[in-house]
Amino acid sequence: MNVTLPKNINFNFSPQSKSFRNPMIEVVLLVVACGLFYWFIIMPKNAQISQQNNTLSQFQAEEKKISGTVADLKKMVEQLSANTKEITNLDEAMPLDAKVLRLRMLLENLSQSVGLSISNVNVAYNSDVPWAGDKLVLAHPYSVPRSVQRLSGTVSVVGTYSQVVALIEKIEKSGRVININSVAIDTAENGNLNIVLVLDAFYLGPNTGTK
Repeated sequence: MNVTLPKNINFNFSPQSKSFRNPMIEVVLLVVACGLFYWFIIMPKNAQISQQNNTLSQFQAEEKKISGTVADLKKMVEQLSANTKEITNLDEAMPLDAKVLRLRMLLENLSQSVGLSISNVNVAYNSDVPWAGDKLVLAHPYSVPRSVQRLSGTVSVVGTYSQVVALIEKIEKSGRVININSVAIDTAENGNLNIVLVLDAFYLGPNTGTK
């Protein structure tokens, strides 16, 4: 059976079918666009902001630490300013250098103050220490770690026994930290004694491995 259809026939689809397809595509495209926008724009920005926040937190922590250090330094400066006498005594007891001349002058003055005749003052010192001519250490003496170091010496004097006892007491009561290791006594002319004191004096020298 043959059926002939007219040429002007029109297959009309319902509007609901078209309206159903177009919104679905649009939704998919919108989701894809949102995903791409988030991936390439939002995520990098979030990472950058997070990094900046971390950097800011570090700076704030460092600033707080520095502020605390500055406050501590101010307190120390105030304490030092209020205790200049103690600082002077400490510098006399334990100087920051190994100046032999200072120690020799001290020993000579103490000996003369009790009437002893000085025959010799000898202080052993290593003049080749690495920091001896270090301009940085000399310009900023408190910028390097230090430790207690030693100068060894001998004092040869002539006098009476009571004068020797007086000298030893003077040395023990002096501002400089000095240890008397031994005392050698021998007879001399006119009833006097030859006395040799072997001693150590201390100072706060830079830690260079040489003591």
